[in-house]
Amino acid sequence: MTEEPGFAEMEFGEWDGMTFTEVAERDKERMEAWFADMAVAPPGGESFLEVRERVLAGLDRLLDEHAGRTVVVVSHVTPIKTLVGHALEAPLDALFRMELAPAAVSVIAFYPDPRTGERRGSLRFFNALAPGRRTLRDTGRW
Repeated sequence: MTEEPGFAEMEFGEWDGMTFTEVAERDKERMEAWFADMAVAPPGGESFLEVRERVLAGLDRLLDEHAGRTVVVVSHVTPIKTLVGHALEAPLDALFRMELAPAAVSVIAFYPDPRTGERRGSLRFFNALAPGRRTLRDTGRW
């Protein structure tokens, strides 16, 4: 097993360990600015743009090192949503429209575009849960 720092969860800085409700009660203005602008970071944390840059750099390292092989990545919400959005060529703020259940499985395949050679992504599973595991946020099974 190898640790890839590019897939670490978003750094929330001063908000780390707090719920969204707690942040809204204590720092509502900055939280609203953070949701409104992908370049804004929580105090002492990372912006969504910074996370995307870090995650995609990690993806490049992973794909270069393990080209043509199947790799399992265990990560957190923001990096997973970032990878899914990237594979779909969705705008970064699409991550606000994705929900992930705890311990859900998402599968993305990357391949070279035959016309350009550029890496492309294909989403095969998103937010799949183990058979028999039903939750209010259950959107799929594997």
